[in-house]
Amino acid sequence: MIAILRHFRAERPNPAQSIVGVVFLVLLGLPAGAQDSENVFPGIEQDFGKIHFHTGRVENNLPEMSPTLPDIPGSPSRWSLMQWSQPLVISPTSLKTNDPTTRDDRLGVAKYAFNAPDGHSHLWIYQDPASHHPVYELYERGGALTSAGGANVFLASEAPPGGISLGHKLSYEFDARLSKAEVKGSLAAQRAGAVLAQVFSGFVIQFPEREGKTLSTLFLQLPIARSIPPLGEYRSCTSVMGRRNIIIGAQPNLASYLPFAVDKAPLRHLRYDINSYICELVTRPIECADSMGHKTSWSIPPDFTGFQDWRILKMYVGLETEIQDLRPKSQTKDPQGQTEVALQLANIRVTPDQGRDFNWASCALPNPVTTSTR
Repeated sequence: MIAILRHFRAERPNPAQSIVGVVFLVLLGLPAGAQDSENVFPGIEQDFGKIHFHTGRVENNLPEMSPTLPDIPGSPSRWSLMQWSQPLVISPTSLKTNDPTTRDDRLGVAKYAFNAPDGHSHLWIYQDPASHHPVYELYERGGALTSAGGANVFLASEAPPGGISLGHKLSYEFDARLSKAEVKGSLAAQRAGAVLAQVFSGFVIQFPEREGKTLSTLFLQLPIARSIPPLGEYRSCTSVMGRRNIIIGAQPNLASYLPFAVDKAPLRHLRYDINSYICELVTRPIECADSMGHKTSWSIPPDFTGFQDWRILKMYVGLETEIQDLRPKSQTKDPQGQTEVALQLANIRVTPDQGRDFNWASCALPNPVTTSTR
């Protein structure tokens, strides 16, 4: 198995339309595996588990993970707390229980709280008083924008061995709300991305080309909330040695998008049809640049029949913030504002419908819309 750490930031010519940095681990060459109709990314649903903590560093071209698991009940989880571009990281040994400073009007005091030493980021885990299921709160403030992106805190999970086939309809859903949402800074600084807070989720998808001899990668990012509205879909494609890296920042859908404001209501149920975003990609050609800068148009081959060999390898959901622009071409590198955001989420589920195949003909039909309810 080959493991490659990638840290991407894709930019449009207009900085206001940039997709801000996301860090993820891409696993290539996984063996084939089976899946069922249950949640294929379990671990943040009914039970508490010992999630793994990223140290914020890279070792042997992989994210370095702390060998220490948090001292809480439950078995080791498939989920990890990932932390990138952090001045100080959240440690599994920072655990506090029943800390009154974590009180939430709806959820009460966090059952387990993990904080960065200076308090600029945290992971607090509540127990919903009605369902008794865990509710995770991710918080971030400050941060600096570099060519690799801003400060990131998110929960991530690898797929089971073999990945998750896109040969069937896939539903992605979770409950969420913003418990903190603040941004201060000039409109110009916000449009340039120097002052920004955003919440997003994403999937790393691998697909075969050239009769399966080449494996390319799609990075699909779904916006959840943003301190300044995005201007639409973002697309990028590069090709190295015949392997494509395609980045799609999906256009927000109002039915599955949270206003950037504190929400005192119960968590909102968000639902996404993953296949509809794949259809948006494959039904329109995308321009792809190779290492020499030559551009060609890429589209699905005419003899393509289905997506059974397209595989989800990893998913993530979390935050990014920044208050200053440290990119080489920035006019000022001083802080230009303030920003903070906290996301509460629960009941993450990715569920295939084994009774509904997904193939090329599926994309010829009207795309199902996403829905949300309270």
